[in-house]
Amino acid sequence: MKNNEQQFDELDELLVQAENNHEKRIVSPKDLIPKKMPITLGAHKKLEMIGPLIKELTGRDYEWSAYFLTQQGDPNYVIRDLLIQKGQDITLGTVKISGDDVAKANNQLEEKNNANGSNLYIIGWPHGHGDARHLGPSSVDMENFETVLNSVSLNTEQHINIPLKLIETQITKNRENGRIRFSGRSVDDAIIEYVLNHDKRLERILKRNGVDFQKENAKDKAVHLLNSLLDTTQINYYQSHIFGFAYYAIMSNIPNIKPYTAIGLSTEKAITKGNSSELIDKVEISKVFVKNDIEVTRQSLEEEIKANIDLPKKWVFVNWKGAKGKKGKYVSVGANAQKWDAQGYYAQYDNHYGGTYQNAFYLSRPFLKTLEGKVNEYEKRTDDPSIGEIKSFVKMMVKLDESYRRDEQMQIMDSYFQSKYGLKTKEAQEREKKEIKEKEENRPEEKVEKKEK
Repeated sequence: MKNNEQQFDELDELLVQAENNHEKRIVSPKDLIPKKMPITLGAHKKLEMIGPLIKELTGRDYEWSAYFLTQQGDPNYVIRDLLIQKGQDITLGTVKISGDDVAKANNQLEEKNNANGSNLYIIGWPHGHGDARHLGPSSVDMENFETVLNSVSLNTEQHINIPLKLIETQITKNRENGRIRFSGRSVDDAIIEYVLNHDKRLERILKRNGVDFQKENAKDKAVHLLNSLLDTTQINYYQSHIFGFAYYAIMSNIPNIKPYTAIGLSTEKAITKGNSSELIDKVEISKVFVKNDIEVTRQSLEEEIKANIDLPKKWVFVNWKGAKGKKGKYVSVGANAQKWDAQGYYAQYDNHYGGTYQNAFYLSRPFLKTLEGKVNEYEKRTDDPSIGEIKSFVKMMVKLDESYRRDEQMQIMDSYFQSKYGLKTKEAQEREKKEIKEKEENRPEEKVEKKEK
């Protein structure tokens, strides 16, 4: 008897029995992704600063694009930094993301990881909607997020086995020719068929379970036994669901406007091969304190923005004297300002740009890069020392282009000519004369002479 108990039960090869008969709660991918969007204090500060700083640098409410980063191996998927998308073409109305953009961002991030000794990866996509008061994704935003989700969901990939209902309509059971078949009423339903082979193993199973049979009806007896067992057996089928997620945020430049935040979920079914994605919105931001958080300052963020975005020149408000001679009227130049800026014009009236913001001179960036390349090329082909003078002048021009304020550009030019040729501007000469005059007037002997007189 003991040998019989230890003997391999060959009936297990024919039946898949449920571990238990009670209903289990079905766990879905939604149950396994974060319920909130966790972000460090430093990363959150950076997220809030990007849009307003771009507005400060350009004078306009441009849209912008970046990527959320998290630490490899972090089970809580906390956002630890933002990577500003390099080379993005910012506009007033929209931002467009392609698969190539995400690939370039991954290369950019690899350089960042190598430089800092970090191990970050992309986990989402934040972007700005300028001065919008009511935040929500546009149709272009949805396309962008689908692109980002498909590109980065592999970073958060997991899988879960979920019950698969092969027959969804009313089940019909048929038994004939040694087969037991389960089917449904719909063509979409599966057909499940159990087939018993008549061999010596089948006879051994019947004997071991005390079933009387004749050799010629052994198969019928076994089918009857199997049919009875199936009536009292729950058989579960499971399908692997492979899923990944990404964070999503839309920001406004207006203070105290709550960001639009969501989590995108991408799911693929292993057996039925169905793919789906959905956006789970109204996800709360959870600010998290961590050690070694990033430090964000206005200067560091401005440098990062300028290094990655070819910012348009700042539009301008001007003081001008109109055709009728009204002085000091404060007006917006409006659409013409961009045209004037692009052409490097002064205003059409009697005095040029003034006011709180002086617009930077426009220089053609492609032209400067071409000119810089030509200077480097000819520098290798000649020993003429004057090429060095040209090179330093071109470098000064490049610095002018990188500046976004007129006063900064004037300082760069003054500094260049003073350091090169010892020349002083008229303003500097007048200032020096004024200082000399004040010193002379304040000399003690001159005060005494004046008193005696």
